[in-house]
Order: sequence, then C-alpha cells, then structure tokens
Amino acid sequence: MHVHLYRWFVTSVWMGLMGWASAESLAPAYTLEQCVAMGLERSVVAVHARIGQEVAGAQVQQARSEILPHFRVDGQYTRLDELQSIDFGDGVLEMGTLDNYSVLAEVRQILYAGGRVKAALRAARLSEQYARAERLAEETRLVRDIRQAFYDVLLAGERVRVREAAVDQLGRLADAAAAKQAAGTVSEFETLSARVRLANARPELILARSDAMLTSESLKRLIRCEESGFAVTGTLAFVEWTVPLDDLMRLADTNRPALDRQRTGVSLRREAVVAARSPGLPELAAYANTTGANAYQFVSYSDTWEWHWNAGLALNWAIWDGGMTHARIRQARLELERETATLEDLESGVRLELRDAWNRMQHAREAVQAGRETVTLAERAQAIAQSRYETGLGTQLEYADSTVALREARLALSTALAAHLSAQASLEYAVGIDPLARRAGHEEQP
Repeated sequence: MHVHLYRWFVTSVWMGLMGWASAESLAPAYTLEQCVAMGLERSVVAVHARIGQEVAGAQVQQARSEILPHFRVDGQYTRLDELQSIDFGDGVLEMGTLDNYSVLAEVRQILYAGGRVKAALRAARLSEQYARAERLAEETRLVRDIRQAFYDVLLAGERVRVREAAVDQLGRLADAAAAKQAAGTVSEFETLSARVRLANARPELILARSDAMLTSESLKRLIRCEESGFAVTGTLAFVEWTVPLDDLMRLADTNRPALDRQRTGVSLRREAVVAARSPGLPELAAYANTTGANAYQFVSYSDTWEWHWNAGLALNWAIWDGGMTHARIRQARLELERETATLEDLESGVRLELRDAWNRMQHAREAVQAGRETVTLAERAQAIAQSRYETGLGTQLEYADSTVALREARLALSTALAAHLSAQASLEYAVGIDPLARRAGHEEQP
C-alpha cells in the first residue's frame, strides 16, 4: 500500500513539474534588462521611494513660502436684528445700520526670525537631496536583488537541463543494456546497475525542476510580475574586473547612495540645531494693511465706505520659556552626534561589505578558472570512455560515469559563473555603480 502511494506521489509531482516546464517554455522570455526595468516600475519599494522624493519637493515649496511676503484678505458681514436707539423725548436717534460690511487687506514680511526661516529652507532642500539619495539607494538595492535572483533562475535552468540530459542518457543506456542482456552479450548485473542509476537520477531531476520553479517565483515576486507563464533568457557569462580594490574604495566613498543619504542626514541635524536656537532669539516682521467699512460700531457712514491704512514693525521676543529652548538645543545636538556616529559606522560597514564582495568575486573567479580546466579534462575523459565503449573495450557503466562526470563539471562551472556574477552585483552595489550603464562589452563567454 505504501509503495503504491509513493509511486502515485512521485508520478503526480513529475507530471506537475512537466506541465509547469511546458507552460514556461511557451511564455515570453525576459532579459535581465527587462526584469530590472519591470522591477523599478512596479516594485513597492521603488514606488515608495519616488513618492518620498515628490513629498520632499513639496516640503521645499512650503519652506520657501516662509521667506516670501504673506498677503491675506478678510471680509465680514453682520446683520443686526435692530438698531440701537436713543430717545430724546422729542425724537428717537437710531445709531448704525442693519447691514454692516467690512474688509481687511494685509501684507506681512518676516525680516528676521533668529535664522529659523533660512534654516528651514536649507533643511527642506537637504530633505529633497536626502529623498533623492534614498530613492537611488533603494533602486540600486532592488537592482542588485533582481540581478542575483535572475542569475539564480539561469543556474536553476542549467541544473534542470543537466539533470534532463542525464536521465535521457541513462534511460537510453538502460534500454541498450536490456537489449544486450536479451542478446546474451552482457550480464544481468549491468542491466540492473543501469536501471538503478536511472532511478537515482529521476529524483534529482524532480528536485531540480522544483528548485527552478521556486527561484522563478521568487524573481516574479521581486519584480511583481503576475503572468502565469514566466521565463528568462540569458547566459551565465564571465565578466572580468580589473579595477584595483583601493580605487573601488575611493569610488564607493563618493558614489554610494547610502553614504550620500547619511551625510545629508548629518547636515539636516545641523540645521535642526540652528532651528532649535531660533525660539530664544527675537523675531521681527513688517506689515501694512488697509481696512474699509460702511459703519463702525454705532456710527454709520454715508453711502460711501471709509478706508484707512496703517503700517509698522512687529517685534516678538520670548525672553524666558522655562528652559524649553535650551532643552530643544540639547536634544538637537545629541541627535546630531547620533547621526554622525551612524555615518561613521556606515562608512566602516560599506568598506567591509566591499571587501567581502571583492573576496567572494575573486574566489568565484578562481572557481571559474578551475571549472574550465575540469571541464576540459572531463571532456577528454568522456571522449576516451566513449571510444572504448564503442569498440567494446569499456563497459557502459564506465561510459555513463564519464558522461555524468562531464555534466557535473559543466554544472560546477555554471555554479561558479553564477557565484561570480552574483558577487559582481554585490560589489557594484557596494561601490554605487550603475550596473546597466557600466557594461562596455567586456562579456566573455565561458
């Protein structure tokens, strides 16, 4: 009973993966550039970063408004239920009018605010710069993740092709062994051995297809692709880097968006210190206004309105606020120290991240070189084993072993190429290089 259930389960998984593979083969294939463009357009992280930049631009306009003159107009209408009157005995004197209208127009300009207005404008501009750096940092991180996921999909596809070829070849060898056993030229042991090898290879193919499906779904989720069928096209090409590590360190210090963002954050905290001082300093403003009305209190004018104007200076100075300003200055300075310490830690972290990516790339580069040599040796061994098998000097197991060894060597080379490309993606992210703009035709096929 358990054997039948196991066979049913394996058959179901096999058919499901076969159906998935067929659907994938019919789907349009996306290049790396197309996946990156799709991710930058659809990803929630990228959308939030773009909105944040637009919000920062609106904050600049708000801060700029504090410097410009402010003009306001107030209008008022009042309807009285009755007029005030005075009875003089021989007559009644009514005062005012039932319908009362008035209007005020005023212009006001801040002349000095203890540096608060200018600090706010500088802070708003820095916030816009911070938002741009934040957007670029998020986009470069997203591009790195998409590239690494794309390389994982390519590698998973290569594993599937290797496992499929192995199953196909082992199936043909098993059939050939069975035919030779029937003819009496080989023993039953060789036939059983071929069938065992074929049975062992099939679960590896199922696992490879399952892994390919999962990596494909991960990439789809990253770029927010909702298509039922999804496939990628590309090669695991070797891209040589010759830039010294010290040069990359200097380049990262100026190019890394995260560093630019954090340095802008430190500048923002400095402006916050200036703004915290302003409540303890005087504020001076100039104003001018004009008023018009058809009545004033209990006095009604003639049919024409009365207009008056005045102008002057207004000085406000909070001499003592219970220590509130001093506490705000202290808080702003402490936040500046914390932001500066965060910057120093980030600079150290970027250098460590860059060294790690550089070392991983160098190790992968050595693995690629060793993998190429192994593939060359495996190809030579497979050719010898094939020749021996065709002339009857070697067994089919010997030939199968050499073929499997060749495919495994090629798969190891592909794994090293994927690791090299993934390390390059991490390195370019650490340095702050635009990966799509950097490529200048240095790709070399393995």
